[in-house]
Amino acid sequence: MITTKENNPFGTIEFTDTYKLKALPSTWCIALAEQGSGSYLHQNLISDFQHRDCFLLYDAEDITLSYGEGKPCRFTLFSFSMDEVDTSGAADKGQQLLKQFFSGRVTFQHFSLPRKNYDAIRALLKLCSQILQDTLPVSPMIYRHTFLALILYFAQTGFVLKPESQLFTKSFSTREVMIAQVKHLIRQNYADPLPLSYLAAYVYANPSYLSRIFKADTGMCLSAFINQVRIDNAKQLLEDTDELIIDIAISCGFNQIPHFNRIFKEYTGMSPSAYRKAYRHRAL
Repeated sequence: MITTKENNPFGTIEFTDTYKLKALPSTWCIALAEQGSGSYLHQNLISDFQHRDCFLLYDAEDITLSYGEGKPCRFTLFSFSMDEVDTSGAADKGQQLLKQFFSGRVTFQHFSLPRKNYDAIRALLKLCSQILQDTLPVSPMIYRHTFLALILYFAQTGFVLKPESQLFTKSFSTREVMIAQVKHLIRQNYADPLPLSYLAAYVYANPSYLSRIFKADTGMCLSAFINQVRIDNAKQLLEDTDELIIDIAISCGFNQIPHFNRIFKEYTGMSPSAYRKAYRHRAL
């Protein structure tokens, strides 16, 4: 689901599958993760994201976001060009900060925001969006100053967190990349059979080695992670659709109803039909 208004730089995306996020040419795009978690693919590298993370893309740069588990992923988006920025209200240091941070030399950055920074950026985004819809005579002037405050604060936060060093100079170990790739593969293909041999072959690893490091790093075995992803998706379908339970089971990788019922109850404490009934009763 994508929510935007014509000529409005603000928008919202919500998804439970995948979403390709792409900046327009010569334009910056800020994407703030307000809900959910998952993984993203950028230049053949797969990494995880979570609630309160933030992405900054520039000039047609793109990433593919993939839903993980739990609540649907929801992002607030804000697009702008530096040509739109009136820096006359910023001191020399502020103008220098904006010039450095939004130089365009780095076209992709990923921040894991501390709560106070997340709350501040979210509040400024919301305020800018509200002011933009006002029709009062002074609203354009208030918007310009609030917009300037937003990108100044964003740039200051970016320099403090130094995402370039985190993203472009960090030496990801083969082990970290391997586990991230396996998670991504499972989330993308949970409806298919996912034997250990297939997962290991995908990352060119020995099956027993992959099984061992996955459990050591995540705290759960591969089969448990696969079941968790499948059950989370089944719960979403039970909540949002009227599909038959047998169809939901098959679409989530379970070929036998008794097996699906057993695993579902193991993870939720109730049967699929009881879960659907309880959810809809709560929603009334």
